[in-house]
Amino acid sequence: MFYIFKFISGGLRGMSMDEIAGYYSGLQVDMPYKFITVLIMYAISIVILIGGVQKGLERANKILIPGLFIFLVILSIRNLMLPDALEGVKWMWTPDFSKLNGSVIMAALNQCIFFSGVGMATLFSFGSYLNNESDIPFYGLVCMLSNVVVGILAGTAIFTALFSYGMDVAAGSGLVFQTMPYVFNEMSGGIIWGGLFFILLFAAGLSTIIGLYEGAASVLGEAVGWERKKSIFISFIILFILGIPTILSTTAWANVTPLGMDLFTFMDFVAMLITCPIAMILISIYAGTKFWDRFMEQSAVGAKYFKVPKIKFWYVICMPIIIAAVVIVGIMGYF
Repeated sequence: MFYIFKFISGGLRGMSMDEIAGYYSGLQVDMPYKFITVLIMYAISIVILIGGVQKGLERANKILIPGLFIFLVILSIRNLMLPDALEGVKWMWTPDFSKLNGSVIMAALNQCIFFSGVGMATLFSFGSYLNNESDIPFYGLVCMLSNVVVGILAGTAIFTALFSYGMDVAAGSGLVFQTMPYVFNEMSGGIIWGGLFFILLFAAGLSTIIGLYEGAASVLGEAVGWERKKSIFISFIILFILGIPTILSTTAWANVTPLGMDLFTFMDFVAMLITCPIAMILISIYAGTKFWDRFMEQSAVGAKYFKVPKIKFWYVICMPIIIAAVVIVGIMGYF
C-alpha cells in the first residue's frame, strides 16, 4: 500500500540497490507506520465485509486479479527480452535435488496449507457463497492450476530481471520490496510498471487478508449467534490484539525470542506448524468418518466433468499421516 504512492510519486527513483534495501529496513522498524498501515487495512476490510463479500470483494477481484494475471504475462514477455534473461529461466527450471530436504518439503506443505485455507476456515467461508450450480470439483481444479500458472509467471518475470541486472536471487521475503523497485527503476516507463505492479500486488494481498478475516468473523458469528456486523467488529478486536506481537517483533519486542525465534517467526511457526495442520488432520478424519456421505454429496455439487474420488482411507489414514510426518520433520528443522 505504501509503495504504491512512493513509486508513483517518484520517491524511489534514482535510489541504488543498497539505498532501497535500507529504506525497506527502515520501514520494518517504524512502529507508528506499521500500526497505522495495519489499521488502514483493517478499515478497508471492514467496509468490504460489511458491504458483503459478493458485492465488494468479488466485484473488485473480477477486475483486479485477472489484471494481475495479464500484467504478469506482459511483464514476463518483456523481461524475457532482457540481456541474459534466459539464464534466469534456466536457473528457475533446473532442479537441484541436493537441496530437497525436510525444510523444503515443509515449506511446500506450508504453501499448500496457506493456499487451501482449510485450517483457517477461509475455504468454508468463501465456499458458503457458492450456489448449487457451481461445479465444485472443477472450480477446485481451476484454483490449483491457476495458483501454479501465476507462480510460474511471477517467477519468470522476477528471475529473468534479476539475472539480467546481476542481482541476488536469494533475497527472500524482501525480494519484492528491495529488488523489484530497483528493477523497475532500470526499465523504461518504470514508474508505470512499478506503480501497476504494487497496485495489483496490494489487491492480491487485500483479498487474502479479507479471506482470513471473513473466515474468522463468519465462524465466530455462527458459533456464538451474533449478527454479522457484531462478529466483524469483535473479530477485529481479537485479530488486532493477536497481531500486536508481530507488529512489535522488529521494534519494541525485538528481544523477545520464544524458542529462539522472533515473535513474527514464532507466530508463523505456531499457525503453520501447529494449529493449521492439527485442524486439517481433524477435518480430514471427520470428513472420512462421521461426515463421509454428506462430504461426498457436497463435493459432487454441480459436477459436470468429473467427481471427487471416493477413496475413504485417503482421508482417514493417508492425509493425517502425511501431514503429521511432514510437520514433525518441519518442527525438527526449527531446532
